Amino acid sequence: MIPYDRTDNKTRDDGNNNIGTWPCAGYMSTASNTSNDGAYLASKRFIDTLENLLSMDYPRFTNVEKICIVDPDVTSSAAMVLSEFANDCGRMPVPLIKGSNIPAWVDDHTCAIVTSYYDDDQTVRCIEELIRRNTRIVCISKRGEASQLCDDEDIQFMELQDGLTLQEAVGSMVTMISCILQGSDVCGSKDPMMRSIGFLKEHIPLPRRTKKELTSIIKNIRGNNVLLISLSDLRGSSAVWKSYLSATIGEPIFNTELPEFDHNEIVGWCNENVNAENMLAVVIYNYSIHLLDVIVESATDVIADSGRNILMIRVDGSNAIERNLYGIMMSYHIAQYLEGQI
Repeated sequence: MIPYDRTDNKTRDDGNNNIGTWPCAGYMSTASNTSNDGAYLASKRFIDTLENLLSMDYPRFTNVEKICIVDPDVTSSAAMVLSEFANDCGRMPVPLIKGSNIPAWVDDHTCAIVTSYYDDDQTVRCIEELIRRNTRIVCISKRGEASQLCDDEDIQFMELQDGLTLQEAVGSMVTMISCILQGSDVCGSKDPMMRSIGFLKEHIPLPRRTKKELTSIIKNIRGNNVLLISLSDLRGSSAVWKSYLSATIGEPIFNTELPEFDHNEIVGWCNENVNAENMLAVVIYNYSIHLLDVIVESATDVIADSGRNILMIRVDGSNAIERNLYGIMMSYHIAQYLEGQI
């Protein structure tokens, strides 16, 4: 069994970083090529992209009664982050609607942020349905059919630049949605987003503890079925991990979350299964609330006692935005190492 360690339980006080904005409004910046560390350059490009986006002007809704995020594809990871943050800090919930089935409560009193990475038919159908309901819309996507529909219908459109990695696209959407929500007086999400930039800068290169935990995962992940277990406020970064790992290692990737991960599920994953003898559980967690710490420790103890291999990766940060952005940045490191790019 792979050992795991839960002794480092210090929490972080991030202070109040005052982050400046970039003077230009472009999306991408060119990372310095003076370093041979590909992981450092990838992280710097990620941070530069987010910081540059914060300097832009964004549309805003007025007199918001209800608001939702509609995303039919993989970039719903960004919506997960902001939905969780709004639950903790917003003046109203910001539910995520995945796919093109729009629930009945979305009506002419609702504001909708439509996000899409692929600009596919589902995105267009979502926008068309929202138009029929007289819903106020802001769309974030690449240029394509969705943007053309928005132009034709005089819908506010924010362009997601081509050439972004999935990690950068999700991070960009987190930034853009944060700015729209704060500008619409739904929740104060832009200011924590700005502080998160300072936190991410402090964590490149990655801390020694994090490098050690990531190295353990990288060394043991190939040839295993992987179960990702995360706390509920890390579901956004966990979804990105799943997407990256499944595309990279070609093995089945499962994910679930605590505390929704109930006793029956835990027992089920612990039982022997001839189709998943090499199951590796990767637990993505953060020390925040004592009760959740107890739940994580109890769940991992049960899984470890059953003989399953288990690895722990701690994602630091003072709020859901900070933790998920840091988790997304770490997932990119793992993918690059597995692909042999670093």
